[in-house]
Amino acid sequence: MALFGDQNRTFLVFIACTLAATPLVLLYTHNPELNDPEISIPRAAQRAALQRNQDGIQDKRYDYFNQLLDRTYIGATNRVVVTFTTTPGQKPGSQAFFKLRSVRDLNGEASDIVLHVTADGVLSACSAIHYFCLHYGGCTTTWGVQRKVHFPQHIPLDINVPRRARLVPESYYLNFCTPSYTMAFYNWTHWEQELDWMALHGVTMPLIITGRESIMRRLFREFSLTDKDILDFFTGPAFLAWHRMGNLKSWAGPIPTSFLDFSEHLTKRILVRARQLGMTPVLPAFSGHVPDAMATKFPATEFSRLPRWSGFSNTHSALLFVEPSSELYVTLGKRFIELQSTVFGTDHLYAVDQFNENDPRDKDPAYLAKCSEQQFQSLRSGDANATWIMQGWLFVFHAQFWGQAEISAYLGSVPQEAMIVLDLISEATPAYQSTNWYHGKRTIWNVLHNFGGQNGLRGNLQTVMQRPYDALHLPSSTMVGVGLTMEATNQNSIMYELTLDHAWEPRPRALDVWVRTWARARYGLPGTDGGGRRSVVPSEYPAEDWDISFGKKIDQAWQLLATSCYDVMDRTQGNGYWGVTRSVIEKRPSLNAGAVIVDSFQGSMLKYDACAVATAWDAMVDSARLVQQHETSEGPSITSGTAFELDVLDITRQVLSNHAQVLYAGIADLLRTHIDSKWTPPDMDMLQQRVTAYITLLDHLDGLLCMSDHFSFDAWLDKARALTTYPEYPYSSAERDLMDFNARNLVTLWGPTGQINDYSSRLWGGLIGSYYKLRWELALNATVAAVRNTHRTPNDGAFAGAFTLLWESSRCSAVCWKMCRPFAVTRRCQYILFSHSMRHSGDELRCTHPTASEIVVTVSLSVAVLL
Repeated sequence: MALFGDQNRTFLVFIACTLAATPLVLLYTHNPELNDPEISIPRAAQRAALQRNQDGIQDKRYDYFNQLLDRTYIGATNRVVVTFTTTPGQKPGSQAFFKLRSVRDLNGEASDIVLHVTADGVLSACSAIHYFCLHYGGCTTTWGVQRKVHFPQHIPLDINVPRRARLVPESYYLNFCTPSYTMAFYNWTHWEQELDWMALHGVTMPLIITGRESIMRRLFREFSLTDKDILDFFTGPAFLAWHRMGNLKSWAGPIPTSFLDFSEHLTKRILVRARQLGMTPVLPAFSGHVPDAMATKFPATEFSRLPRWSGFSNTHSALLFVEPSSELYVTLGKRFIELQSTVFGTDHLYAVDQFNENDPRDKDPAYLAKCSEQQFQSLRSGDANATWIMQGWLFVFHAQFWGQAEISAYLGSVPQEAMIVLDLISEATPAYQSTNWYHGKRTIWNVLHNFGGQNGLRGNLQTVMQRPYDALHLPSSTMVGVGLTMEATNQNSIMYELTLDHAWEPRPRALDVWVRTWARARYGLPGTDGGGRRSVVPSEYPAEDWDISFGKKIDQAWQLLATSCYDVMDRTQGNGYWGVTRSVIEKRPSLNAGAVIVDSFQGSMLKYDACAVATAWDAMVDSARLVQQHETSEGPSITSGTAFELDVLDITRQVLSNHAQVLYAGIADLLRTHIDSKWTPPDMDMLQQRVTAYITLLDHLDGLLCMSDHFSFDAWLDKARALTTYPEYPYSSAERDLMDFNARNLVTLWGPTGQINDYSSRLWGGLIGSYYKLRWELALNATVAAVRNTHRTPNDGAFAGAFTLLWESSRCSAVCWKMCRPFAVTRRCQYILFSHSMRHSGDELRCTHPTASEIVVTVSLSVAVLL
C-alpha cells in the first residue's frame, strides 16, 4: 500500500471492510522523523482496496503477482504487500523502479513484520522480491530446482531500500539455439517455471519462437503448398533452431503434426503468462527460407540456394532462399506477421536473421542494403510499429565476409529507432566497438558463454562483472540492455544470474562480496547487511549457530571456485573463451593425448587450477556433513531437491571429470613411451591397471549422476516421450520413435553421420554409461589386446577407423540405433565421494592423484538428507 511519501503528507485510503461489508476509512500521516516500521498495515483489508484502481475496476496485476509468489515460494503471500504506482496498461515512464520497506502487520501478532513492495508494475515487483531474497532472505530461485523455496517468516524491522531504478531498460533472454538444446521437449510445467524465473530476474524481452512452424504451415498453405511439401521442409523437433536460422531442412523429420498443434497451444499459454508478468515477448518473423516447391509455384520469382551448412548434404541443407529484391519476399513476410498476430497477438518485437552462418551470395553493398531494406519492409508492412531484433553473430562468426563497408550497407537501410542488435558474445568477443556500435543501432550486451549445452564448470566472472558498465559508459555507447544468449541453460548459473543482476545495479560490485551473497542465498542462508551482520534469523534452523559454520564452508568453496574455474580468460584482452571445458570423457577416443586434451573451441584442456576446485569440493562435502549432523525433521531442508544438492553433485562431477583427464593422460603417456620399444609384461599389467581405473571412474560417475534428474539422460528422454502421451495430440508409433531419436541424436552424433559429432555432449548419468563409456571401452580394450598380442603400441589411425566401423555403423545408424536405458538408481543408494584428492603434508596443502583403488570411495549417507 502506498502509505509512505517523500514529503509530510496525509493519505486518505478507502478500504472495503471484509467483515462488515461497509467502507472503512483509515487516515495515515507520514513524518520522515518517525520510525516508519512502527506504522501498521491491515494486510487483508488493503488487498481488497488495492486490487481496484481509481475507477473501481479489478486490477489483475495483483493476482498475477500473488500467483507467482504462490507458485515459487512457501509462505510468501502472507509476508508480502505490494503497491503499483501505475494503472493497468500504463507504461512506467522513463524508468522502471521498485522500493522495499518492512512494516508491521495490523492484522497479525504484534511482532509480525511484512515486506512492503512499491513498484511501477508486476515485473519490477518480481525483481524486488528477488532483490530481497538475494540480499536479505536467503531464498533465491535457480534453474534445475523443481521444489518451492521457503520464504523467510521473520523479516527484519529495518529493511529500507529506497527507490531503485533500472540501470538499463531491457534484459534480453534466450538464443535461437536454446529452444533446441534445452527446451525442445518442454511442456507447460517446464515453461511456467522458466517464466517465473525470468520475471524474478527482471527479463523484459524473452525470445518466444516455439509456435513459429504452425504459422509457417498456415502461410505456405495459403500459397498453395501441400502439407507434404511443408512438413518435409521442417526438421525434427530437436533441430528446429537451425531450421529457423536457415541452416537445415528435413533432418530428423518429418515433424509430427501433433507436435505443431501442441506447440501452438503451448505458445499461446507462454505468451499470455509472459504478458501478465509484464514482459514484452520477442516473436519470430519470415527470413526468406522456403520449401523447394515454392520455386515451382512461382517460376517468375528469383530464388537462390544458400551454401551447405556444417557438412550436411543438399538433402538436409542448402535451403532455397527468396531473393529479397523480389516482391514475393515482402508479400510472404507481411502475411507471416499478419497470421502470427492473429494467432498469438504481438508486442511489435520481431527476431529475424537472414544470414546466420550463411554468407549472402554477393558482397556488393547495394545488394546487402536491399536485403535488409526488404526485410524491414516486410516487417513494417505487417506491423507498422515493428522493431527488428537481430543477432550480431554473423559479424563475428563470418568476420572475413563482413567488413565495415558490408556492415554499414546492411545496417544502414534500417532506421536507427527500428532495430536492436544483440551483441551476442560480449563476454568473449564483443563486436560493438569494432562495428561502431553497429553503426548507431541500439545494442544489448549479452553473455553467450555456453555452446551446445555442455556442462563443465567454467566462466569469467570478473569480466562479466565489469565489462557491461565499461560498455555503457563509452562515449559512443548505444547500449540499452543486458542479456543472456547461451545456447543452453541449466549449467553455470552464477555466470547468468550475475549478468541479469546488472540491470538493477548502478555500478560494479566487489566480486568476492557478490559471490558470497549469491552462494548463501542460493543455499537458504540469510543475507547480511553492509556491516556483515545477519539480517534474518530463520526459525527453521536449530537455535545454535551451526549454520554459521555451514556458511563459512560455503564461502570457502565458492571463493575458490570464483578464483579458479570461474576466472578463466585471455589475460591480454580480458576476454573469456568460447564455450566451457569439455571433459575428456566426452571426447572421441584416441591413443594420442594431443587429439583428446586440446586447447581449442570447446577444448578439454584445463585452464584453471584443478586442485582449487578439488579443495572447493572438499569444503562442499564438509558442509554436507554439517547438514547431516544438524538438520532436523522440522522445517525446510536446505538439501533435498535444492540447489545445494545440485551443486554438490555438479562440483563432484567436475572433480571426477578433471581426474579422468589425469588417468587418461597416464594411459596415453604410457602408450607414447612405448612407440619405439617393445612392451614388457609389467608394463602391460600397468596399462591394464590404468585402463581399469579409468573405466571404473566412468562407472562411478555414471551412477552418481543418475541420482538426480538434473544430470540424467533418462530425464531428457522422458521429456521427449512425455509429449507423445497427450490424448488430444496423438502420435503414431513411428512418430514416438522419431521423438526419441531426436532426443538421442542431438546430444550424440548430431546429424546423420556425425556432422557435428559431440557438439552437444553432456556429462549425464546414463549417457556416460551407455555411450561414452562404451566407446572408451571399445577403444581401450582393443588397445590392451593389441599390445598383448603384438608387444607394440597400435597405430592410432588404424584404430580410429576400426572404432568408427564398430560403433557408428553397427550401433548408431541414423535410422534405428538404440541405446540401453540407464540403470535404475534407488533414492537411498550410497553417495559417491571422491575423497582422496587432497592430502596434507605438514602445513602444506597439496593436490595428489590417488591410486586406482582410491579413486572413488562410498560414504553411507542418506540420500534423503544429502540428496
